[in-house]
Amino acid sequence: MIQEQENIEREISLLLKIKSTPFKPNAILEFHGFYKSLNSDGVDYSLVFEYCTVSLSSFIDDQRKNSKLVPIKQIQELLKDLIEGFAFLQSIDINFGDLKPTSLMLNEKERVKIFDFSAAKEISNPNEAFEGESLAFFNNVQGNLVYLAPELKAGFQNNEKEKKFNSFKCDVYSLGLVLLEVGSLKKCKFIGVKPEMEKFVHECLLKFKTNFNNDEGKDKKEVRDMIKALQECLNFEPKERPDFLELFCKKMADNKNKQKMKFHLLIENLEYEEVMKLLEKKAGVEQK
Repeated sequence: MIQEQENIEREISLLLKIKSTPFKPNAILEFHGFYKSLNSDGVDYSLVFEYCTVSLSSFIDDQRKNSKLVPIKQIQELLKDLIEGFAFLQSIDINFGDLKPTSLMLNEKERVKIFDFSAAKEISNPNEAFEGESLAFFNNVQGNLVYLAPELKAGFQNNEKEKKFNSFKCDVYSLGLVLLEVGSLKKCKFIGVKPEMEKFVHECLLKFKTNFNNDEGKDKKEVRDMIKALQECLNFEPKERPDFLELFCKKMADNKNKQKMKFHLLIENLEYEEVMKLLEKKAGVEQK
């Protein structure tokens, strides 16, 4: 019970940090606050969020059950919104840690919202974050082996306690699997052997491509672009896989130095010129 209370208090602390940030992308579910009450076993917490209609997991299940493809435009929006949301979290040194369809919600307009912060953690030493975290840092996500990055699966299987893992790059791989499931409608499953994981990803990407072929059997540019983005996220080599800030910079700011993005410029509908001005201003402050 004590450990459970500590976990929820840690989650509330992170949610309050996010709530206090002036500019948040739309993909971050709005946290309104919490109630605390005493009982015979300790303390009960009730967390209050904005209303959402369905989890992404249930949405995928419905599409799969009805053999109804998710429109490519909606998948593009999911990718854009989630990159912005997770890049924002990385910019304030928060690692989500348990990225899977049940951790994401859809509102009444079917726009995605990042929801479950129960496994999220604040990076204690941001200057060393890119060198990686030890295996103990990821203990809360052991229950979700399906969407785990391959290097983490191997780490848990081989009990590599001293090995370092980049937590943000691990989550990028999980993001790739989630979107792969949305586009292919093939359910992700636990695979512990690297060749089998590579085979599964390859089959899902082919299914994704086939799903959106035009009448002549040719794939469209937006489909090719989406597959390329997924391949980038699903790179089996962590050193070659981007983190969220790199993905965001590549999309929004011509791949500028990601350290210049570590402030709150992730404002919805921010014009490119304004982003560049903010980047230049931040760079000037850092140089001083």
